[in-house]
Amino acid sequence: MVGGGFGSALLGSLLYSGYRNRLDLAGRPGPVAAAVRQDPFAGLAVAARPRLGSLTDSIEAGLVHGMDVVLLACGGLAVLGAVLAVVFMPNRAPEADQDKVKEPQRDRPESAYGQAV
Repeated sequence: MVGGGFGSALLGSLLYSGYRNRLDLAGRPGPVAAAVRQDPFAGLAVAARPRLGSLTDSIEAGLVHGMDVVLLACGGLAVLGAVLAVVFMPNRAPEADQDKVKEPQRDRPESAYGQAV
């Protein structure tokens, strides 16, 4: 449970960081820029006002970039997990142990023709 919460917090931080790094707030009034930096949804509400149409594009680009960063991080972790599994997972039992393992004898019922099924 702790790992899930920690992972969600880490991915959320990556998303937010990627979002903030792509925002273009040059020439925007202070309250508008603060609202957009604080929360993408508040930014979209502010951008719905007249004369702020290009702000919507900046917010959407920031969100997409943040999601790209999160997906790259998840993909990298998946590849790392696969590599570690291949490196550290045993591929088969040692030869000495294979000789000790025998197939159990099973009682096979005979068919009507006298052959084992």
